[in-house]
Amino acid sequence: MKIQQVKTEEPRVDNQEKTEIFNDKIILFLVIAIILIFIINFLKKLKRKKRTERKLKDKVKTDWMEILEISKKEGEIFKKMAIIEADKLLDNTLKRMGVPGTTMAQRLKYITQKYPKLKTVWEAHKIRNLISHESNFELYKKTSSKCMYLYENAFKVLGIL
Repeated sequence: MKIQQVKTEEPRVDNQEKTEIFNDKIILFLVIAIILIFIINFLKKLKRKKRTERKLKDKVKTDWMEILEISKKEGEIFKKMAIIEADKLLDNTLKRMGVPGTTMAQRLKYITQKYPKLKTVWEAHKIRNLISHESNFELYKKTSSKCMYLYENAFKVLGIL
């Protein structure tokens, strides 16, 4: 028995089809490259944001520890100063977080919508306003301690302390 060899011809691809296939591969490569560039840029921005957040947390923690030391000193003036500094630290933190508003009160109104537990810090902020605007305001140790607790709690709610 004789084995016949079957000759199979490969389909011919003309130059135009080769060019179209080549163009499709280039377009696919470019699309993948563009997507990769967007992903890399997104990851870089995310990394920068996390680094910035970490620096903010570290700065606030350091400043908070200094404010606590002031609040532990004897004398009403130190307690008042600690409350004013705590309020200022919270305000600056809210600003750095991008909370809108031109005053601390406006920023607190805005942020309490997202973090309802921050409503309690209003009491401390009001005490701060009394300290700043009423020269004869008498600050009791118990009130001072409560204000410091409220500010510390606010930083905890924000995830900073």
